[in-house]
Amino acid sequence: MQKLITASAVGLLFALGAGGAMAAPDWSKAPGKKITVFYPGVSPIEWITKGTEHGGAKGLKKGESCAACHDEEAADMGKKMVTGQKIEPKPIKGKAGSIPVTVQAAHDGTNLYLRFSWKQPAGGAEKMDKDNQVKLAVMFEDNKVERANLSGCWET
Repeated sequence: MQKLITASAVGLLFALGAGGAMAAPDWSKAPGKKITVFYPGVSPIEWITKGTEHGGAKGLKKGESCAACHDEEAADMGKKMVTGQKIEPKPIKGKAGSIPVTVQAAHDGTNLYLRFSWKQPAGGAEKMDKDNQVKLAVMFEDNKVERANLSGCWET
């Protein structure tokens, strides 16, 4: 049986140094959105922007986001990359190509709480960091990095 991992990222916990005990959000009241995260391979932004290997350059120039085109195919993209079919010259044997994740958000007027839940994927890949096997990064786009609203982490 796959172990259910729930990672909770809590942001803005102690605004301006103010602390104190806070009650956990009632996650049963927070709607969830299902997303698919995928293994990205080694795809530099230039792979998209030059337009010779991927048609995304046209979409980016029109202001379309990567997710707008690829939202429904994230799992397939991850599979192609993790197997070395596309963009990954050194695939990691046994690594999951994608993971379905449920994202929930809640706030209490001062603090933002984010919850990410997923089932541990089966896989025989060597652990990249045995001491910290569950890692999560969250980006908040504030219009300071060109095209971050369109292509996210590629631009940073």
